[in-house]
Amino acid sequence: MAKVRTKFVCDSSQNISERYYSTLYRKLLDPALKASSKQAAFLNLLFKSIKRDESERRIQVWDSTLIVLLDVYAISASTQIFGLSCN
Repeated sequence: MAKVRTKFVCDSSQNISERYYSTLYRKLLDPALKASSKQAAFLNLLFKSIKRDESERRIQVWDSTLIVLLDVYAISASTQIFGLSCN
């Protein structure tokens, strides 16, 4: 019986994790983020989430998505949004 409960908790935890990252990904692609006053807080949460993520595949997707978004936004906007320096 304990094995069944442990498996249920692990499956439930993985499901919650998948939903969390899915929601975070959708929010990153939300056009309203560009005009939001909470960009720094969101990007801080995003950075910490990527750092703690254990899925190598998901980390690769995050990396490629961020690179595409940097390409989509104008260079000046991307330096402001992501705190990059062009010097």
